[in-house]
Amino acid sequence: LANVVHPSLCPLLILLSRLKPSTIASETGDELDPFLFMPFIRKCSTQSNLRVRVLASRALTGLVSNEKLPIVLHNIASELPFVENQLTESSVSSISLRMALGSHHASFNSIHGILLQLISLLDMNCRNLSDFSKKDQILGDFIQVLVTRSWIGSPRWCPCPILNTSFLRVLDHMLSIARTFSMSKNFYAIRNLLLESSTECLDVEASYGLSYYDPTIAELREQAAMSYFSCVFQASKEVSEEFQMPQRCPTLDSKLLKITEMENPFAGLQERLIRSLSDTSYEVRVTTLKWLLKFVKAIESGSEVHDLSSGEIRIIKNWTKSSLHET
Repeated sequence: LANVVHPSLCPLLILLSRLKPSTIASETGDELDPFLFMPFIRKCSTQSNLRVRVLASRALTGLVSNEKLPIVLHNIASELPFVENQLTESSVSSISLRMALGSHHASFNSIHGILLQLISLLDMNCRNLSDFSKKDQILGDFIQVLVTRSWIGSPRWCPCPILNTSFLRVLDHMLSIARTFSMSKNFYAIRNLLLESSTECLDVEASYGLSYYDPTIAELREQAAMSYFSCVFQASKEVSEEFQMPQRCPTLDSKLLKITEMENPFAGLQERLIRSLSDTSYEVRVTTLKWLLKFVKAIESGSEVHDLSSGEIRIIKNWTKSSLHET
């Protein structure tokens, strides 16, 4: 690392990452406004060194005030390249993908850096906002942008497991944030996009067809399992115990991948559960088992499991009693 970056860069990024976002923006022309570091930090967060990208994305969180957060998130997300006809083509060649990325002057390193920035800003800045309506507005604007960039979460379109994983993590944070307040208008839009992307990534072995072990693919499939089952039920400290499922909003854009309505999106849940528990990947098996344990405990404690009918819950509960040994 010392051979390719200035020795003071990493300590400086770590120091900046300790700053907390301000609730109000500084006055225009304020020479002490930490937001002035923004162009330099963003340049670091898209360069070729992975460690520097990670540190820079964390350093970004303290520079963005709550007032500037919506526009900053939207602007960063809009820099993700858009591939034409990504939802209608049945296949894509690596040559056409490189041509599309070239037209946007984007590289996999820069795309990864942008996704890391979005993850940090969502997790640290957006999650801690006290204004729920502002949170929901941010999520609504954000999901409109991400739907047109959903090729990044598709192994068929984007043969880079690190980018696929990062895209799922972005959606995962958005879904978790939407669950922290009761009347999010964008919950179903986020959930259905995450459900579609994570399902495709769970079947990633057939997409790559590699004969050797790739740890980035293992990490992707672990994240995909985590994301898929979190769409069904998320046992997290961040989720309020009094959480109520948001009402469907008829005014949402109908182009958002049939987001407002989805016919029984968890129809194949039991089959997916069985496949994941017997998956060849240890990471997928252990992630599924951990989720199943939380799910069963929630049912036994009387907690309400949203988005699943009582019949579906009963099927899974009976299956666990008959198919899993008591421990």
